[in-house]
Parts: sequence; C-alpha cells; structure tokens
Amino acid sequence: MTAVLNEETGVLCDCLGLGKKSLVAIVGAGGKTTLMRRLTEELTGIGKKVAATTTTKVREAEAGVYPGVVLTDEEIDPARAIGKCLEHYGSVFVGKNLLDNGKISGIDSEEADRLFLRGDIDHVLVEADGAAGRPLKAPAGHEPVVPSLTTMTVAVAGCEVLGRPLSHDLVFRQERFQEITETAPGEIISPEKVSALFLHAGGIFKGTPKEARLIAFLNKMELVVDINSMESLAELLLAAASGVDLVIAGSLNRKKYRLFRRN
Repeated sequence: MTAVLNEETGVLCDCLGLGKKSLVAIVGAGGKTTLMRRLTEELTGIGKKVAATTTTKVREAEAGVYPGVVLTDEEIDPARAIGKCLEHYGSVFVGKNLLDNGKISGIDSEEADRLFLRGDIDHVLVEADGAAGRPLKAPAGHEPVVPSLTTMTVAVAGCEVLGRPLSHDLVFRQERFQEITETAPGEIISPEKVSALFLHAGGIFKGTPKEARLIAFLNKMELVVDINSMESLAELLLAAASGVDLVIAGSLNRKKYRLFRRN
C-alpha cells in the first residue's frame, strides 16, 4: 500500500515539497523547534526569504539562534524591522515580547497570516504548539493555534515512545491522550495508539484548514527499538481516509529521512 520514496535523504525542504511560497504550521511534539530551524537553514541556503515565528511561546535561547529577531511590541515600526532582517540575513524570528519567565510570547494567528501575504517573504514557518519538552503530545481545547492561511501542517511525534508504557514523562497532556486513544496509564504505546492521536478530530492536526496538506513527521528514528513499529505507524497513517498524504520518518539530529506515501 505504501512505498519508500527515498531510503535516505538529508534535504528536508525537498522532502516537504514546499513550492515557491508556503505557510507551514508545525504542531505536536518531539522536534518542532529543531525542524523549524533546519528548514530555515536549508531555505535560506538556497536564497529563500524565511520568517520563523510562533503562536505560542518559545524560550529566548530558541529564538536567539536566528541571526535576526524582531519583537513586534518593542519596535516602533515592526514591519520595517522585519524587512531589514530579511535583507541582511535572509531570515528573521518574529515574536511579540519578552516575558518575565524568560520566554518570548508568540504573535497571533492573524499576524502570521499577514507575514505570509508579504511580498518579501517566501516561507513562513510557525511553531503552533507547545509540548514542554516531551516526545508526544495531545492538544488541549485551545491548541494548536494554526493560522487560517496555512498551506501545510507538519505534525511531529518522537518515535522513542513506541513500545514504552504510557507516562507523563513521555506524553504531554497525558489525560487528554488517554481520552483520545483509549489508553490506560502504564499501557504500552503502540503504533495504533499513536496513529489514533494523529487521526482523531481532536488530535494533533486539529484546527488545520481543510485546504492544507497534512504531513506526519516521525522523528528520532535512531531511538526506535523495533523499526517495524515505526513502519507500521506510517502504514496506519496512510491507510486512513484522513488526508495524510506523506509520512517522513527520520532523524533531525542526523539529518536522515525516509519518505512514505500512498501508492
């Protein structure tokens, strides 16, 4: 039913097929921040102009890896400041303001849409979900915050959860995960359970515009004890009538990816 397109590739933006202009919402857990940074590096490396941002919160250090940072509440003319960063660096991280806890608050979804409509930006990458550092997450009612003009949602999950017992250390908002997947505390997290989280109406893709592409990214493949479980998860995601048209299984740390799609 599925085919491996590339046994191994290291170019993430080619995997995603972003086209000339895109607004990518990155949701889930287990590598969102790294994925956004990798994509920014690849896209600016081929001359594209990229705005990275969040509709939630990020640590100041995570925004600080970008050569230019614009906090819209702290600029007299944020639109001009964004343009200057794009001109000088090719990319910019856009947030709202610095909070007392050392995090940067995100912009609202309408502002992310306005970034996408700018003529000097090719790609807007939005971290639209928080996960408190866990490899898997079930969204609460107010999450994720996906912009209305999103062209692609990439839902991330850390593969290291497969085959391990359900616990708060592995799953952010564990109680919601239990509701969605009908899993008891301590029960083994199987490919079927993770696929249910992806495919449920209240799961990882919740809030994505119906016109947007749905892509599942299974990260940290190097930590999977049984590689067959990861492949089974890819099969389950593609077999469902959910609209998921591409599954990427790989390692952001190692820059290696395998692609699965429907035959």
